[in-house]
Amino acid sequence: MMKFSTAEFLSDFVEPNGQQVQVGESYHYVDHTDDVSLLAYSKDTYVFVSIPLRDLLTQITISQAQVFMKHHNITCGSREAMSAIQS
Repeated sequence: MMKFSTAEFLSDFVEPNGQQVQVGESYHYVDHTDDVSLLAYSKDTYVFVSIPLRDLLTQITISQAQVFMKHHNITCGSREAMSAIQS
C-alpha cells in the first residue's frame, strides 16, 4: 500500500532549490537519504523535502517507517507501537 501526501501538506517542507509541489497534486515518499545518496536523485524530477519526524510518520507506510527508524537507530518494539506512533 502506498500513501500519498498532498501539495498543501508538503508546501511547508519543500527545499527551495528544486522541483516545487503543484496545488491539487499528490506525491508519494520515495526514499530517505543522506547528502551523498541524495545525488542519485535529480532536482528536476523529484521534490526534495525536510519533514520533521512527527509529521513524516503520518505520511509513510509502517514498513517505510521501520526502515527510516532503523537507519537512525531508533527502536520501536512492535507493529502496534509503530501504528500508535503514526496516529
